[in-house]
Amino acid sequence: GDITGTLTDQTDLQTALNGKAAALGADDNYVTDAEKSTWNAKLSSVKDTFGITVDGGATVLTTGTKGYRYIEQDCTISGWHISGNASGSIVFDVKRSTVSLAGSEKPTLSSQQYNSDTSLTTWTTSLIAGDIIEFVIDSASVLTSATLTVVVIK
Repeated sequence: GDITGTLTDQTDLQTALNGKAAALGADDNYVTDAEKSTWNAKLSSVKDTFGITVDGGATVLTTGTKGYRYIEQDCTISGWHISGNASGSIVFDVKRSTVSLAGSEKPTLSSQQYNSDTSLTTWTTSLIAGDIIEFVIDSASVLTSATLTVVVIK
């Protein structure tokens, strides 16, 4: 059961906790296996994002490497989102050790302002702690600013 009653100071709290511990008994767990399983499932589906914003000022974006990202922990890429400052075209590549992770599904705008993909059938999606991700623009027209966001599950 829950700790109940009026807790006015540390002594009251310690007394209540001692009572709770005694009620549980020596063989009981504070967290059940079912609760552990539920929390582990939730932790295995925690989403995060990383990405890059490229801003050319008043100039159309140019091709080439635009930045890098260090991966802190193992994770799996689950999708990407891209947005431009206007309707235009751009193709990003996402690389690890100079090898494309995107396969034939590079993040792309084609006379669009927004696009996304969560199927990633040709992507290499597993990232390992310590990987360095490189963001490259393969081609661009019209756009002077664009943001690529990569979604990962940790």
